[in-house]
Amino acid sequence: MKRMIAPIRRGLMFLCIISSTQALARYSFESGFFTAAGLEDTNTDLSLFNRGATFLPGNYTLAVYVNESYITQRNITFKINEADGELSPCFSEEDLSALGIVLPYESISGCITPQQKDRFFWHVDMSSMRLKLTLPQIYTRYSDIFITPWQSWSDGLTAALFNYNYNYSQNDSQKGMDTNQYLGLEGGLNLHGFRLRNSSVWSKSHGQQSQFDSLRTYVQKDFHYLQGGEITAGQAWSDGSLFESVPFKGVMLSSVDSMLKNEYRNFVPAVRGVVNTQSATVSVKKNGRVIYQTSLPSGPFALEGIMTNGGGDYLIDVKESDGSSRQYVQSSDSLPELQSAGRLKYTLASGRSDLSSANNAYFNQFSLFYGLSEGLTVYGGSTLANDYQAYSLGLGKMVEGLGAFSADVTASKAELLNHEPDSGQSLRASYYKDFDATATSFGLFAYRYSSRGYLSFDDFLQYNHQEYSGQNKKNRFQISMTQGLDTFGSLSLNASRETYWSKTDNADSYRINHNISYNRYSLNTYFEKSKTIENKSDSVIGLAFSLSLYEEGRGGALSERLIRDNGNLSSQTSLNLSPLSDNRLGVSINGSKAEKEQEMFGISSTYSGKLAELSTGYYKSASSRRINAGIMGGGIVHQGGATLGRRIAMDSPVALINTNGAAEIKVTNGENISTDPFGYAIVSNLIAYQHNQLSIDTLSLGPGMDSTETDKLVVPKKGAVVPINFKVNRGNRALFQVYHKSKPIPLGAVASNTHSDGSVDTVFFADRGQVYFSGIQNSGEIKVMWGKNQDASCRFNFDFSANPAAVMNNKTVECQ
Repeated sequence: MKRMIAPIRRGLMFLCIISSTQALARYSFESGFFTAAGLEDTNTDLSLFNRGATFLPGNYTLAVYVNESYITQRNITFKINEADGELSPCFSEEDLSALGIVLPYESISGCITPQQKDRFFWHVDMSSMRLKLTLPQIYTRYSDIFITPWQSWSDGLTAALFNYNYNYSQNDSQKGMDTNQYLGLEGGLNLHGFRLRNSSVWSKSHGQQSQFDSLRTYVQKDFHYLQGGEITAGQAWSDGSLFESVPFKGVMLSSVDSMLKNEYRNFVPAVRGVVNTQSATVSVKKNGRVIYQTSLPSGPFALEGIMTNGGGDYLIDVKESDGSSRQYVQSSDSLPELQSAGRLKYTLASGRSDLSSANNAYFNQFSLFYGLSEGLTVYGGSTLANDYQAYSLGLGKMVEGLGAFSADVTASKAELLNHEPDSGQSLRASYYKDFDATATSFGLFAYRYSSRGYLSFDDFLQYNHQEYSGQNKKNRFQISMTQGLDTFGSLSLNASRETYWSKTDNADSYRINHNISYNRYSLNTYFEKSKTIENKSDSVIGLAFSLSLYEEGRGGALSERLIRDNGNLSSQTSLNLSPLSDNRLGVSINGSKAEKEQEMFGISSTYSGKLAELSTGYYKSASSRRINAGIMGGGIVHQGGATLGRRIAMDSPVALINTNGAAEIKVTNGENISTDPFGYAIVSNLIAYQHNQLSIDTLSLGPGMDSTETDKLVVPKKGAVVPINFKVNRGNRALFQVYHKSKPIPLGAVASNTHSDGSVDTVFFADRGQVYFSGIQNSGEIKVMWGKNQDASCRFNFDFSANPAAVMNNKTVECQ
C-alpha cells in the first residue's frame, strides 16, 4: 500500500504546484527537467503548464459564480486565446445572457474571452469544478432587491408530483361508535416554468355519506419583472392584507416576498392550540370547507404553513378522544409591513367569487403598498362588483423609538336584495413594536371600527342571497404580545374581541401562556377562554411539566399534565421514547384520569420511513376505546421513472437526487434519506430563490464505487423539481504503470477513458508513468497524449474480468 501512496502523493504535489490561478508571476517548466529525471526525448508540450494551466482546452460543466454570487451550473468552453496563447473561457451570447452579463460590445461573433481592459477576470478551480468571474457591477443585470440574482433561479425539470395523507379514527363509547376517515390528495405538474396544482379532500363520518371536495386547482408561473411576482389562473384566494380574503375563480397577479431580501418579507402565523385528552382529531376549515385534518397527541400544537389559503379567519375544530369537541377562530391577518423606499407590493385579482351558500359575483380587486421613503408607506385599493364598491386608503409610518403604526379607512356602498342601498366606513389602526429594554414584543395590536352601513365584500356576498338582517360587524380588537422574563422564561398573550351591530353579546377569545426551562426540565402553564356570539363558552387551564432524557437523539422524555377543562379536572402522564438515533421511530405511552370519568391508557407511535410516514394509536378505558391510524407520503414521476418518498411540500422546491443508478447512497439533507434501487431520492422543503446545498455521504458508497462530486449548489424557483446529478462511478480502481517504447509516460501527460454511455474521464499522469483511474469498466481502451505531434500519443487496452473484485488493480502496460 505504501508503494501506491507514494506516487499518488508526488502526483498531487505536482497538481498543487501548478494550481489554476491567473498568477501575476509565471512559472517555467523546462523539458530538461524531465531529461534530468531520466525521461529523455519525451517530446512533452509544456506550454500550457508554463502559463499556469492544469487542464486542456475543451468543454467543462462548471458551477459559475459572478462577483461571488452563484448563478448556475453550465457547460463552458475553454480555448487557447490567439492574442496571448493563454487558455481562457470563451463565452457565447447565450452564455452571457444566462449569466446576466452585458458587455459593452455591439455584437459577438462566436465567443469572447474575458478582457483585462474591461476589468473582466476569471479564476477556475477544477478540483471543485467552479468558475469564478469578477467584473464591474455595471456589466451585470442584477437587482439589489432580490435575495439572489434572478438569472440563477432554476425552473427545474418537467415532472408530475403527488401527495396523499390518509387518516382513520374510530371511537367506541357508551354513546355509540363514531368513525372518521380523511384522505387529502395533492397533485401537480411542472412544465417549462408553469406549475399546475390541485388539492382535494375526501372525508367520511359514521352514518353519513362520503364527501369529496376539490378545494383548489390552479396554474402558476413566477417572473422577475415588477420587482418580482407570480401570476395565478384558476382557483385562488384574494389578498387579505387590505380587504377580507375571499375564494374566487379567475386570474391574479401578485408580488412574491420570498424572492426578496429579508427586509421586504411577510409572515404567515401558525395554527396553534392544545389537545387536552390523550389524542384528538384537529380540522382546519376555511369558508366551510375542511382544508387540513390530522390526529395529534396530547399537549400544545403549532401547525406551520396551513393558513396560506388567503387571509381572514380560520375555524379550528378539535375533536377530543373522550368525544368532546370545541371550536375556535384564529385570524391569519397581520400588520402590513412597511416597505423600503421604492418597493411596490401589489395584488390584482379578477374573477368570480367562490363562496359556498352565497350569491357569488364577478369582481375586480387590487391593493398596492408603496414605500415613499424610509419608514413611510402609502397603501390603498378597491373592490368593484355589480351592486358593490369599496375603496381603501391608508398610511404606515415607522417612528424611531416608538414603533410602526398604520391606519386606513375603507368606504363601501352596497345594494342588497329587498333593501335600500347602504353605505358606510370602516376605520382600522394597527401597531407593532419590540421593546428591547423590557424584552416585550407587540406582535400585533389592532383595532377596527365599522359603521352600521359598512359591509365587507364577504358580508355582501353572504347577505345578498337572502333578506338582509343587519348582522354586520361593529368592532374588532386583537392583540398578540410576548414578554421575556430572563431566567424565569417567557409570557405570551393572544386575545381578540368582536362585536356586532345587531347583537349585545361579544365573540371573545384569549390565551395566556408561560413557559420556563432549565437544563432538562421545563414547565408550561396556560389559560385559554373563548366565547361565541351564541354565548357558548369554553375555558381551559393547564400545567405541564417535562423531563428530557435524550442523548444524541436517542432516549425519552417524561411529562405530567394537569388540565381543568370547563370545570373538569384531569391529569395525564406520558413517556415518549425515541429508540433509534436517527429519530425514525417515536413511541408514546400514556395514561389519563378525569373527574367522574374512568382511567384511560394508550400507546401511539410514529415512523418516518423512506417511502412514507406512518402513525398509529390505541386508547382504552373501561367503557370506551379509540384507535387511529394514518399514512402519508408523496412521489415524483419524471423522465427516469417514478420515485416515491415522504410528503412533498407542493409550494416548496424539491430536489430529485440522481446517483447514476447507485442505490442506498445517503443524502445528508434530512434524516433517513437515501437513494432507491434505481439511484433516485427526493429531498423536499428546499428554500425557493435561495442557495440550497445538496450533499451525499461518501461513507455510504459501496465497494467499487467512487464519486468526485459530493456537493451541489442550486437556486430553485417556487415549486420546482430540480435535478441534482452526482456522478457516482461504479467499477474498478486501477493504478497503471505505463511505458511507451520502453520509457515511462512523462509527467503531466493526459489519459482518457471513454465509458459505455459516452462520458469521458480525463486524468493526468504522475511521475514514473503512473496514472490512477476509478470507476472504470472491466475492460476497455485508454488513450494517452503528451504533446501536439501525432507521435506524442498512444493507447493501451486493459482487462480486469479475471479479478473484478480487487480493491486496487496495479498493472504495468505498454502503450502502442
